[in-house]
Amino acid sequence: MPQGSRLPRTFVIADITNATEVRAELHNIVPQFTSLPVQMILQRGHRKFVSEPHLERFPWVLPVFEYDTEEHLLANLDQKVVGPAEAKVLEIREQPR
Repeated sequence: MPQGSRLPRTFVIADITNATEVRAELHNIVPQFTSLPVQMILQRGHRKFVSEPHLERFPWVLPVFEYDTEEHLLANLDQKVVGPAEAKVLEIREQPR
């Protein structure tokens, strides 16, 4: 690989706050794509959905990040959302196949 090149970073960030369609799609995506990390985010004060624990049992699904406001989310996006997802991408790539 040429020096300075980077492997693509592929992961899903899904806001599950009041998002019935997103939640339904996660049930299709998560079991099928074992090398695709999923980071769910949820605005604090909103209810988690019933089958969320089912999705969180998959090792490529990260713990839900709860945010207070859009500003809070943006201030923490790199460290609390993107960073953990990128780390999971690397972890999955390093696993023997």
